[in-house]
Amino acid sequence: MSINEIHNQKILEFIHTNKCDLSNANLSELNANLFNFKNIEELILSDNKLTTISKEIKKLQKLKWLSLSDNPNLELNAEQKSWLKTLQKNGCKILYSESSLK
Repeated sequence: MSINEIHNQKILEFIHTNKCDLSNANLSELNANLFNFKNIEELILSDNKLTTISKEIKKLQKLKWLSLSDNPNLELNAEQKSWLKTLQKNGCKILYSESSLK
């Protein structure tokens, strides 16, 4: 199953909820369509192979919980870290392991 197929399947599963669990999906990147669902309050991306986070994450203004833990290849630059800080200031709790944010 391709990354897009996994994303599309998961997105359809959670289209009517506020929770999107993409953990353990072997993802190295996120499908841009995910960020069109602005009602998402909980986004679980743990245990994947993510290497970066798209600026589109800023579109998820209702996000209250973001899990990035156990993405050993995740490297964020200063700008991306500032996006996460903005989410935190807006009330989003972010879970990550220290090794995830090099």
